[in-house]
Amino acid sequence: MIIAFDALFLSPMRNFNYSRGSLFSYLMIIVFFSADIAAKQDDPNHESLTFTVTASGATSVRLHSNHFGWDQHHPKGVAKQNQDGTWSVHIRPAWLKNARYRWIVDGGKEYLTGEHAAGKCKKRILDGSIVRTQNEILRFWKSGSGNVKGEIAASCKFNEEKS
Repeated sequence: MIIAFDALFLSPMRNFNYSRGSLFSYLMIIVFFSADIAAKQDDPNHESLTFTVTASGATSVRLHSNHFGWDQHHPKGVAKQNQDGTWSVHIRPAWLKNARYRWIVDGGKEYLTGEHAAGKCKKRILDGSIVRTQNEILRFWKSGSGNVKGEIAASCKFNEEKS
């Protein structure tokens, strides 16, 4: 960040003949960028991220992700049970990079290969919320896309979709 600041602002100023107008312009640019950075830090969507999945009857649910080094026992992956058969994981601070993930329900990792083979993941693959890797079908969260809700464990469908 400091190197970028130096390259953008200080380097050009070293050989510049300062006048009140040009110095004022540089200060306004600095204020503008500072305000933009402050606004992003105050953005509630930047502070936290929530993943919610329906897993009725489950006794434990976890989020398993590349952001946790694929450690299925990572403490930040533990979901809390809601009153409606859903489970939620709250990520603070919100991830700034894309994520691949799957749910672990009652100790068993979800594998969407059967759903994919049955043609049930086409819509989600097209919208980018499920991706195929060489060996697996994984859920995908795009950076900045907000909270994930309506997912059903071990299914490519969302709660609001009809069979």
